[in-house]
Amino acid sequence: MAQTQAKPAETQDLVLAVATEANRTRYAVGEQVKLTLRTNRDAYVYCYIQDETSRITRFYTNRFTKDALLQGGRALDLPGGMRFQLVMNPKGVKETVSCFGAQRDVLLELPEAVVGSDFEPLKIVSMQQIRDAMNQATGGVFAQGTVQLEPR
Repeated sequence: MAQTQAKPAETQDLVLAVATEANRTRYAVGEQVKLTLRTNRDAYVYCYIQDETSRITRFYTNRFTKDALLQGGRALDLPGGMRFQLVMNPKGVKETVSCFGAQRDVLLELPEAVVGSDFEPLKIVSMQQIRDAMNQATGGVFAQGTVQLEPR
């Protein structure tokens, strides 16, 4: 019988999971949304939300937590203890949260249009633009986790 050996953590493909509390996807207008991020190995993580008007905003990293490093296997709760909230929009329209993970901190290598200021709408129109920028900055070695938030 052949034995297989597990790859060392640093050679495994990076996996980034984004989940809502209790894996919910439907929220009442104004209801708080809580997220949990996990990676299978150490990664630098950046999160964005595309809101009810299709505007995209970076909400992690932010002024409350500037260090993007998430240790592999550990959970990061957002907003957790940070002084901001994620809430279902007043229009009750679907929103998308996408987080991106990389082996190194690439924030300064991303175009300004993708970085912008935390909690401020960016001058981009799609999450694909962020994917493209991450692909360029990381040489294609990154992970993405996405969750859809729908009105109840």
